[in-house]
Parts: sequence; C-alpha cells; structure tokens
Amino acid sequence: MISARCTWNREPSGRCREGRSPKEATPLAGEVCETCGLPKEVCVCQDLQTEQTVLRISIDTRRYGKAVTRIEGFEEAGALREMASELKRAMATGGTAKKGWIELQGDHRDAVKDWLSRRGYRVAG
Repeated sequence: MISARCTWNREPSGRCREGRSPKEATPLAGEVCETCGLPKEVCVCQDLQTEQTVLRISIDTRRYGKAVTRIEGFEEAGALREMASELKRAMATGGTAKKGWIELQGDHRDAVKDWLSRRGYRVAG
C-alpha cells in the first residue's frame, strides 16, 4: 500500500516517518498475464476461453443397453481430468476422461448441460 504521506514526509535518513524505507512503501509488481497483459488477479483470459469453448453432449449405448453420456470439445488435457472429476462428483456417478472427451455412466444429458452452462461453457447438443 502506498502512503501519500511517505512521498513527502521523509526523515533525513531517507526513511518514511512511519518507519518504512521508500522501497518498502512501494508495492511489488505482481505477476502479469502473458496473453492479455493484465495482472494475474484481474486476468480474464480463462473466462474468455471458457466462454469460447463449445462443448457437445451426446449419449452412447454400450453393452447390455447401458447409456453413457459423452461430453466432447475440451482443448486442454489438464482441464479435462479436473472437469471429469467435478462432473462425476456433481452427478454422483462413475466415469472417465479419454482422448479429449469425458464419459459418464448413465443418461445425464440435461443435468450436465445445466451444470456446464452455470460454469460459463456454451453447450451444443
């Protein structure tokens, strides 16, 4: 936090009267996003990427007529596994993350569509 008094209220030793040196009075520059140039605290790149990602939801039928909900369209493998874990927890079902898509056991198309829409994803299907 920069103190307005510190800029003009100095002792002969160069220290501010509050007891801090001028270097301590200036805030350190935070990390800056390489994409947008904003500080990491206010960076909107992740939100923009989420809004621009269009996910497709479909249903497959496996052996013995078992339904499997499939969500496709993820670009990052790290986000894929994390999203699969959150979806499995939210839908209270099993599933997996494979080669760019998520599979959930059972027909969860409507619930998944609502869940993803609340998190800012555009959903088709």
